[in-house]
Amino acid sequence: MKVNKKVLLWVMAILLGLNQEAGAMWVHLNETQKGEAMGYGMRNVNTDLRLFFKEWTVDLGKNGVAILNSEFLTLAFAVRDSASSRQELDSYEIDDALAKAQGKLVFTVTLFGKEEDFAKDYVGLIKFGGKTFSATYWEEGEVTPSESQPGMFVQDLFYYFPIGEIPPEGQFSLLVGNPQKKEKTQFDF
Repeated sequence: MKVNKKVLLWVMAILLGLNQEAGAMWVHLNETQKGEAMGYGMRNVNTDLRLFFKEWTVDLGKNGVAILNSEFLTLAFAVRDSASSRQELDSYEIDDALAKAQGKLVFTVTLFGKEEDFAKDYVGLIKFGGKTFSATYWEEGEVTPSESQPGMFVQDLFYYFPIGEIPPEGQFSLLVGNPQKKEKTQFDF
């Protein structure tokens, strides 16, 4: 039987692309999963960042964007970043990348508002299975004028939650907002 090489390459590309779906919420990566994360990073060195992060992103358009920085994504991005500058990560750098996300859910949230300090008192909460979890640590990035939405400001926020009772296969909501003003943006993962 004669195999068409173009068809075979196309099928292999599809199968390799399907591999990335599995790693969204893997925690405590085993060696095989680390290899898959590193492979995803290497295969996507030249991929647009929006496409690279797509599986881990909830994009609400003008209402904001949230990215779940899982262990898989953190390692994949470190490999991608290193490979884009034609370097290879050593075992210490791999362990360091994993340590940043190990045992926790880390979110990068980008929100838009009309006032420069619109996100000043914002907090992050996770709702899962009828329970609410508060972020154990958070950071505020620099506020900048929005290039895509004139007259608006952009605020990056970073929220850290212990994985604890949230199983890797579970669906949950990240709520970000000011609890005193009852305004919240909900990102469903």
